[in-house]
Amino acid sequence: MVEYKAKLEVKKTKNGAKQITFYYEKKGKTKPRILTQTAEKEKVDFSLDGKDCVFETEGNKIVKLTVDDQAIFNIKGQGTVAPPPSRQRQGNPARRNAGNPVGPSKAPYNFIPLNTNCVPSEHETWEQIPGFDQYEKGTLSGTIEIEIKTKTPLYIRDTKTTAMHEGQQPESFFAPDGTPKIPGSSLKGLVRSMVEIASYSKFSFVDVDTDDPKNIQNHIPNKTKKILDMTEALFGDTEHISGRVSFEDANFTGDKNQAFEATTSPKILSSPKPTTFQHYLEQPQGTYTPKDQLNNWNDNAPIRGHKMYWHRNNPNWSEGKPIRDRNDTQHTIITPVKTGSTFKGTIRFENLTEVELGALLFVLELKENLCHKIGMAKPLGLGSIKIKPTLKLIDRHSEQGRYATLFSNSDWHTA
Repeated sequence: MVEYKAKLEVKKTKNGAKQITFYYEKKGKTKPRILTQTAEKEKVDFSLDGKDCVFETEGNKIVKLTVDDQAIFNIKGQGTVAPPPSRQRQGNPARRNAGNPVGPSKAPYNFIPLNTNCVPSEHETWEQIPGFDQYEKGTLSGTIEIEIKTKTPLYIRDTKTTAMHEGQQPESFFAPDGTPKIPGSSLKGLVRSMVEIASYSKFSFVDVDTDDPKNIQNHIPNKTKKILDMTEALFGDTEHISGRVSFEDANFTGDKNQAFEATTSPKILSSPKPTTFQHYLEQPQGTYTPKDQLNNWNDNAPIRGHKMYWHRNNPNWSEGKPIRDRNDTQHTIITPVKTGSTFKGTIRFENLTEVELGALLFVLELKENLCHKIGMAKPLGLGSIKIKPTLKLIDRHSEQGRYATLFSNSDWHTA
């Protein structure tokens, strides 16, 4: 949340529409900020023209306007709003395309905005999290059997061998015992990031150089280190406790001889690095911000959020052949599994609350037309998967539970 003092201008444009502009100081220059939110524009009366005001922003949205200590509108915490599609870009008039509205984004990714506040875990302290020495009453333990179907080709690189020269990478799919697998570590990373988003946990990006302004940690608004959130309580950390959720590798279930696409090189897709502030930092007017008003890494601007790649059916993702020129550092060589492949694996959990287990299932079983992304070449469309979870609870505490009774009639009791 960023607050600005400004001079308010309320006027009619040539076509009779209401236009509201805030003129505020930044780096010794007066800069304009136009209110684009239709519902909030209606609340700003023409009588406020020329008034001093204070406005607050959340992401690319103006969320609060105060004039003479009176709130004209206040919509804090209601998410971000995209600019209306008919609005033209500001900046150099020679570069405008006045005849056409702004089209859809061409970037292969977008961002899920960070939550302003962090929601704490049900466990107030690390010490309150159930341990591993017993099954706690009132908690849930068991497995989630997962079936994974690839909706596009999928590639996860195999481990490097000692026979490979420096810089050489495996071309094969991850298959340590000869069977293609999706590593449990990859599945854990996917699920953890989804729980982090869905449960309003802290953004867990880790960077070492905290003195560098490009360190993303310096641009995270919810750095509430003292709050123990659900993601930490579920997955643990290196300092306090191990996670109560573990992920096994998911094994390919079909004919291994028919599993793979032809070995090839993906097309080069140059994507912006996290140091590209135009893409990765919130900007005063979103994609409509003029170049001279862009926030950079030296500004106190939050990052845009969790980066996610669009799903796309892209039949032209490959160069059509493997490019093996050792002087070519842009291309790599991969052997992905085919679309329609099936993998099966197991997630094990111990001593979870109903809310924690519900969060896991919520992020695993997406709605019918939604998929997850995993593996390499996601910008090119690879790695789209559909996960089908099946829950199996273990009864440890009832009269019929596994450890409740030793004998049954004249024989051992079995659960």
